[in-house]
Amino acid sequence: MPASAGPTITSPREAAEDTPAPLAGGTRGPHALHPLLDTTLDALAQGAATRHGPFPAGGPEAVTARLSALTGPALPETGTGAHEALHSLVSALAE
Repeated sequence: MPASAGPTITSPREAAEDTPAPLAGGTRGPHALHPLLDTTLDALAQGAATRHGPFPAGGPEAVTARLSALTGPALPETGTGAHEALHSLVSALAE
């Protein structure tokens, strides 16, 4: 009988440890969200520093133009990655 191509999983716990956690799902969800939370908090701080006051610069029209330029089409052909996309959007909203 040929040798196995990969490791043998012998328990549900091992299977869970080898399977990536869906965001916010299961027992590993909070762990999976932690890096995105750091990205969000960094972007909020950057946006607040850029804003220099309680309201976004330029009023609603300027905010709409900035967000439209940033987000592009709703479903782009290629993405920038979870952290860059989240950071860009959150910091723009915080500005």
